[in-house]
Amino acid sequence: MNTGGSLVAVLSDPICLLVKDVGDGDIYVGARKFVDSGLGVSIGFYDWLRGSDGQIVGARTWFLSNSGVEKFHARLASNSAIEWDEGNFMLFFSAKRKFVAHKSDDQEFGVHRLAISSDGLLLLTYDVKLLSPDELSGIKRFANSGPS
Repeated sequence: MNTGGSLVAVLSDPICLLVKDVGDGDIYVGARKFVDSGLGVSIGFYDWLRGSDGQIVGARTWFLSNSGVEKFHARLASNSAIEWDEGNFMLFFSAKRKFVAHKSDDQEFGVHRLAISSDGLLLLTYDVKLLSPDELSGIKRFANSGPS
């Protein structure tokens, strides 16, 4: 396990991935401020999607019933990094979208937020405290500087 933090995914095009500490308040990525979408600190649980080599290639969100996320469905679905699967979605960190189901069943209930900026950009957070240092390093290889 690592010491904590969150994977922050800004749903710009292309997506922006950062690993940083975020609390339950506003989240800043560069100068852009994201506020809670009104759905609270958990929109559902999630699985880390792992390829055949064990590297994490994305995350799948399973919504809590009555989470309220339905009102964001169209905006989430319009992002090229997201694929919908039986009412839940998968966020892929790159063009690599193949994963192995039996290696991708974490069912983590860490902090998993949906936040929004004043210009309508969406942001997702995933708690990374249960990932191994190698898994976290693998995710960090996708990290970039932020949306424009």
